[in-house]
Amino acid sequence: MNCFKIVGRLSVDLIITSGFKISALDIEKEILLHPYVEDVAVMGLKDDNLGEKIIALIMLKIDCVNKFDLNEFKRWCRLRLPSYSNPQRIEIVQKLHKNQMGKVNKNELIKIYD
Repeated sequence: MNCFKIVGRLSVDLIITSGFKISALDIEKEILLHPYVEDVAVMGLKDDNLGEKIIALIMLKIDCVNKFDLNEFKRWCRLRLPSYSNPQRIEIVQKLHKNQMGKVNKNELIKIYD
């Protein structure tokens, strides 16, 4: 008798928070529209209450570092994203490390920020 086990891969681009399935890529696309943002990585971190909480790692444009206001940015996000898609945690980073294909390794970032 053969036994099969069906396994899937864990998607770091699908965040499940408060019963909602949210695309990290959709949040990233919206945040990239902000005039001060150069690059962004959005991911879900384990949370006992929400399932996952949304964290956004933001790399600012060099000439905008001193102009950036975190509270203004949060307000900007609230106007553009559904309430359940707003990042609960926002970190400003100097650089988002990418692999040879130009992709951010979110699995590694989750280990660092979790």
